[in-house]
Amino acid sequence: MLNIEILDLSNNQIRSIDNASLVHFPILRNLTLRRNLLKKITNTTFFGLRNLLHLDISANQIQEIDTGAFQYFNNLISLDISCNVVLGYTTRTLHPLLFSPLNSLTELFIHGVAGRRDSVYPNKTLIQMAHLQSLSVDGLNTEFGPELLTLRNLQHLEIGSNQFCKLRNIPVTFFENVPFLKSFYLMECHSLTYINPAAFSKVNLQTLTFQSLPNYDLYDALNVLIGLQNSSLTVLRLVHLYNNTFECKTLRADHARYLSNLTLEVLDLSDNWLIYISSDFIDLLPRSINKLILKDNRLASYHYSLSNFTVLYNLSMLDVSYQNMKTRKQITSYECPKVKEKLDTGGGGSCRKIDRFSLENNKQTSQNGNELLEGIYTPQISNSEDNIYVSDNIDTSHDRDCEANPPMGLDKTTKPLESRPRLKIIKASYFNGFGASIILQYQQLKLCLSYLDIYNSFFSTVYIGKFPLPKSIKKALMASNYIRQINVGFFPRNNSLEKLDLHDNILGPSFALDVNGTIFERLEKLLYLNIKMNLISELPKYFFNGLVKLQWLRLSNNSLQLVNTRFSNQNDLKYIDLSDNAIIWIAKDVRDDLDRIAFLHPLYIDLTNNPLPCTCSMLDVLHWMEGTKAVFINKDILKCHFDDGSVEHIGNMTLRLQTLQRWCATKSIIIVICVASMAVIGALVGFALLYRFRWRLRYIRHNLMTRFAGFKPKATLDNGFKFDAYLLYTEETRKFVLRDCVRELEEKRGHNLCFEDRNFMPGSPIVSGIVSAVNNSHKTVPVVTPEFYEGDFSEYGVKMAVMEEIFKKRLAL
Repeated sequence: MLNIEILDLSNNQIRSIDNASLVHFPILRNLTLRRNLLKKITNTTFFGLRNLLHLDISANQIQEIDTGAFQYFNNLISLDISCNVVLGYTTRTLHPLLFSPLNSLTELFIHGVAGRRDSVYPNKTLIQMAHLQSLSVDGLNTEFGPELLTLRNLQHLEIGSNQFCKLRNIPVTFFENVPFLKSFYLMECHSLTYINPAAFSKVNLQTLTFQSLPNYDLYDALNVLIGLQNSSLTVLRLVHLYNNTFECKTLRADHARYLSNLTLEVLDLSDNWLIYISSDFIDLLPRSINKLILKDNRLASYHYSLSNFTVLYNLSMLDVSYQNMKTRKQITSYECPKVKEKLDTGGGGSCRKIDRFSLENNKQTSQNGNELLEGIYTPQISNSEDNIYVSDNIDTSHDRDCEANPPMGLDKTTKPLESRPRLKIIKASYFNGFGASIILQYQQLKLCLSYLDIYNSFFSTVYIGKFPLPKSIKKALMASNYIRQINVGFFPRNNSLEKLDLHDNILGPSFALDVNGTIFERLEKLLYLNIKMNLISELPKYFFNGLVKLQWLRLSNNSLQLVNTRFSNQNDLKYIDLSDNAIIWIAKDVRDDLDRIAFLHPLYIDLTNNPLPCTCSMLDVLHWMEGTKAVFINKDILKCHFDDGSVEHIGNMTLRLQTLQRWCATKSIIIVICVASMAVIGALVGFALLYRFRWRLRYIRHNLMTRFAGFKPKATLDNGFKFDAYLLYTEETRKFVLRDCVRELEEKRGHNLCFEDRNFMPGSPIVSGIVSAVNNSHKTVPVVTPEFYEGDFSEYGVKMAVMEEIFKKRLAL
């Protein structure tokens, strides 16, 4: 048995499931088989799945479902069999008893199933689900049968998808058999041209959504509200109501005549090619509105300022993002596979899962892509990150930096006196110029914002620093604004900022100059920082010092080579994204900081798509990566760059490290052997040269020494030498020299002789005296006997005389 609770087998071309093959998943709760090739669901296909809560078999080729196929699903909450285009709303394929075991089912999706043009709703099949709350079906030119009056819990109804809505009009009796509805969603009904306003008198709707009705435009939808006057409607969405001619629209006072009498809380007029909304229209809107959504239109910022919207004193969220953008395709979960059979579907295109709006909190999904972090592979990371986001829902408690607002009533027209606007969230991405006006008017209007999205709104004046970011803001999205520099004063002291997104700007050069970390030093509460795509090539060592509560840091898509920025104060850090850089080294003190953080709690680091060198110089870093407690995302597929330019995946870090260590050890041994060999050879050659030129070296050395010590005669002969001859003798010839040579050569012939016993200075080195005597004597005369070379300095004197001849170019012997 497998202890698996969630199993997703989507997009696997599964053609069949063997009977009882899923019995090995007894605790399975969520099963998804979307976009496969299943054709039949038998009585035993899902045998054993008694704990299943959610089943999705949509977008297959199912032609038949046995009556007892769902007999094991007493606990099933949600069932999706949509976009099985060959199934059909017939009693043969959807037997009246098919859903009878589903006692707990609350959500059923059967849109994209009807098939034939003359189909009717499977009323007898639907009545089996007494607890059904939400139903998604095709749009048929027929009404719901009286059998559905028993579905007293059915509150949410969705009709239509591009391929399967054939509804041409909504008559006055359309809702008679579903009177308990609270929410109605009508989508992509291309044939719809008329809605009888009186039809809404049969239900007490709280949420109404019209989306993508090309033959029923915005003005028609506003006029049909006459049938909802003084109703309990709180959420109204009129989205993408224009035909393919893209006719520009304006909203003026007469278009709000049926809105003013409603107690709306959410008004969504997105994607309607609106080019102008007059202040009179805004003034007539219900004061109860707390969310106003005007995104995906063609509004110009110079026509509007925040003061236009502050008349709506209960307004907490304003969305004016994506103005003057090309029409963006509706984001859907999937498209149905094409079928070969020609079906009478009444239209072309493909079936798509309907985008449902939550009934519980009516929370809007962000469209700018900044709400979620991409590329996170570990579920724990994603969950953690979601927890640090500032919620789009408005907190009823007021920020400590803002004055308390007096309670606001839901009077539709009365304007409260001396009241601060309750606007908390502004989304103005891709709305050029509107972001700057928000900052300029913030103090004047006494706002207390907590969320500001000015993504790609040309808010490049941040470097001026004259207009600080409001202190109350907790979440600021300022990406893609060509910001080059942020003045220190832009972030005020004691601010509330928790998330800051500055990606896709040009802040890298200014960051490199912030050696003391003064730009972010006031962001003591910041949890999330995104500075990717900012041309960052280096960051100072103490750049992040002030971010003491930082948990998530994105530095990807830059040009960082050396990671030497300390994380000594970031004890709460959970995730660092360094992917898509040029990192070749991580400093030792940075590694120590990361080890310390990883010891406290899990730390995830992303180094993918970096040219990490698999060389001996990188051995310390790779050894640290292998042994640290920090978790490297996609560690096995990190890129490994070698000296020869080749690239491989690192693979198993332990094996890679062992291979590199062996290579580096072999290389080191070779280097040591080569150096030692060269040293020995050099020493031998040196000794040989010294021996070969020993006499020359001695001669030169003692010539230098005699300049400071040695024999220095006072007189000079006519031939330029001090002596006529220097006599070399041994102990055996000493008497001969002192007696016979002196008498014969000096006394009789008048020569001036130099010899050791008379002319060498006592106490001076004999070798220095010999060299000096050779240098200052015209001739060096050795008294040769058989025992001459046995004398201590006889050979030395002869060699010095030879060196004298070589260096002085004269006959010295």
